[in-house]
Order: sequence, then structure tokens, then C-alpha cells
Amino acid sequence: MLTRTASAATLLLLMAASAVLAQPPGRRGGGFGRRGFGGDENQASAAALLRMPEVRRELGVSDEQNSQVDEALAALNEQLRASFGNFQELQGLDEDERAKRLTAAREASEAAQKKADEKLAGILNAEQLARLEELRLQREGSAALLRPEVANKLGLSDEQRRQLGDLQAKARGAGAGGANFQQMSEDERREFFAQMQQRREAADKQMLAVLTAEQRQTIDEMKGEAFTFPPPPSGFGGGFAAGGGRFGPGGGAAERQRPPIKQRQP
Repeated sequence: MLTRTASAATLLLLMAASAVLAQPPGRRGGGFGRRGFGGDENQASAAALLRMPEVRRELGVSDEQNSQVDEALAALNEQLRASFGNFQELQGLDEDERAKRLTAAREASEAAQKKADEKLAGILNAEQLARLEELRLQREGSAALLRPEVANKLGLSDEQRRQLGDLQAKARGAGAGGANFQQMSEDERREFFAQMQQRREAADKQMLAVLTAEQRQTIDEMKGEAFTFPPPPSGFGGGFAAGGGRFGPGGGAAERQRPPIKQRQP
């Protein structure tokens, strides 16, 4: 039997997936993803980032590239719809069966996301890809520290990796807090998301404290110039994992005067 926390998390995943699948290519992306309610890796995937017109402008995506990106995102949307299937059917299942179906759907969607990211990487040039990686680090927040390639660049010790993993698991475990999301009013949902954001910020501070001063400087340099991400259009998530320039509280980036990346001449 699933706990009330798992039930709330399942419902949130259903709602988030619905919101993502409703987004046409080039629109602002949302969704929570599998890493919990903060620092979510799906929000920081190449596909999720390139759904944002603001990110495409930052990268200096050409008209030809835009068409190719739109095509790749449209194909991804179809694959995601197929993996999640009929939402009304899912809601009619008992919680154990629904959890199994959602696990299978999540695995299928992650595979589709990975394939789409590889395709999108072939559309962008090297300079655009480098900037996209900087934006991904900014978008992920402290969860980026758990990526092996990031941890290796920072030279994290085995003990640091263990501590970071424990903190992230603790933050995920506190996620839904046993809330019955279906019975919440709109105001209660907003308060619920605000509390989750506070937990995310507290986890960010704890995870940053695991790093040395040199490692914190390195990750800041890896993120490049600060970028302000747009807020999600539906209000779900209240800007989770949307921190701009820094990890932790106050992570929103100030507006920049940085010009977009220029297209290379053929």
C-alpha cells in the first residue's frame, strides 16, 4: 500500500506530465521530473531548456536550427504521450497498479528524453552546446552536484558524494509531506508549493556546505554568466529549479546585458 506521501507525489507527477505534454515546441517548459521538487533533471534537459524561446535567443539559434529543434521536440512530445497513455485510465487504477504503470512510463519517458537530447545536441554548434551546459547547471541548482561528470570536475571525494546523496534523498523524502493534493484549495496548493520551495532552498544550503571554498568557486565558474529563466506559465511548481545565477536561497539571477551567441558563418 502506498503512503499518502506517495499518493500525493503520484498525483503531482500526473499533473506535471499533463502540463509538459500540453506545451508545443518553443513554449516554456515545466514539470517536476524524477529528482523530486527541486533541482529536477528533466527541467534541465536540453529538450526542456530549448522549449523556452528565451533560451533559444540566448543561444542565438538560427531559423534553420529552430525548425529542426521544433521537429525534435514534436517527436518527443508524441513519445511522451505514448509512454504516459490515458490519464483517466491511470486515475481509475488502484494505487499499487498506478505506481507500476507510472514507473514504466517514467522509464520510457526518460529514454525518450535522452534520445531527444542526443538529437538536439547534433543540431547545435559547439559554442551553443557549451552555453546550454552552463544554463543546465544554473537550472539544476544543487542537484547538479550529483551528476558524475560534475562531481568529477569538482574532484568530490567519496565522502562528499555520500553526504550529497544523503541530503538529496532526505529532501526528496520530505517532498509531498503526506499532503492530500486532490483536496487542497488553490490557496492551500500555493502554500504547499511555497513550503516545498523553502525545503529546496534549505537543502541547497546544506549541499553547498559540503563543498570546499575552492569547489564552490569552481561550480560558479562552470555556470558561466547568470541567466534569468522565465517563470512557469501555469503556476505549478512556483519556480522550482528555476534558480538563475547561484545555488541556494536568493538564486534568481539579475537581468544581464550579455549579448546572445552569434551564429558562425558557414
